[in-house]
Amino acid sequence: MEAMPEQTDSVPAEFTGNTRYLVSGTPEAGPWTGYYANYRGVKIAVSNIYGVWFEIRRRGTGFEAHRRARRELGLTDDPLTGIDYDRLHTTEEPLTRPSSRASLTAAATTRR
Repeated sequence: MEAMPEQTDSVPAEFTGNTRYLVSGTPEAGPWTGYYANYRGVKIAVSNIYGVWFEIRRRGTGFEAHRRARRELGLTDDPLTGIDYDRLHTTEEPLTRPSSRASLTAAATTRR
């Protein structure tokens, strides 16, 4: 879904976990102003949409929320009234697919 990085540090501290609000143009910032969370030494851009944290990325001329923020980021959701939070949990898609090599290995195993 379409998303925008926060232009101001506006999410209450009790919900930001280990995020940092970074401003583009500063040495530690990513390519845009917004919230970032550290995951295994890598900055992941995140945005709080209607009280739910999502990982975001650039897409064309805009941004998209491509998945709910992974639990390891330690972010606290506070969804707005009316959001079906349970359904949001059950409709999550996995982050990655098996590599093509893994698919080939599985196919070779089933042929034996």
